[in-house]
Amino acid sequence: MFELQPTVENDLVLLLPLTAADVEKLYSVASEPLLWKQHPNSDSRSLLTLIANIPNRKKQREVGTI
Repeated sequence: MFELQPTVENDLVLLLPLTAADVEKLYSVASEPLLWKQHPNSDSRSLLTLIANIPNRKKQREVGTI
């Protein structure tokens, strides 16, 4: 079965899917303007909006509306 949000692990790293609990920390890091200075999509406001909507998108996926 294909897992939409797999956990990837080896001896060096453990990659877990984002959860609603991660959004606040991710948002605080992504709020740093210098982080986006060299990024091709440097409109940090739209990226922050995207990050802020992660919990809503996950709920929509769970109920099948997206």
